[in-house]
Amino acid sequence: MKIIKSSGNVFADLGRPNAEELQLQAKLVYELHRLLERKRWTAAQTARTLGIPLPLATGLVNGDFVKAPVGELLQMLSKLNQRIEVHVTPLPRSGRRKATATL
Repeated sequence: MKIIKSSGNVFADLGRPNAEELQLQAKLVYELHRLLERKRWTAAQTARTLGIPLPLATGLVNGDFVKAPVGELLQMLSKLNQRIEVHVTPLPRSGRRKATATL
């Protein structure tokens, strides 16, 4: 078995071309799921309150990775009264991109 050290982004480790975006989506979906779990909302309540389709709400409530545009995920968090901060930093010398979202 060959062990490879992670880059910190599983999507990059898997060779996905849009790894940074996928990692950001995953972080945002995780935060949404965490908030919805705390509120104990059903998928129907989530869909109504956030104004999203029921299948998307079901995925969020169940903790599934839902592929939704980052902008839509940010709007959902905003509707849940979350402050969103985005930090942009220059590329490190290795040429790897770094973007973080603090929620």
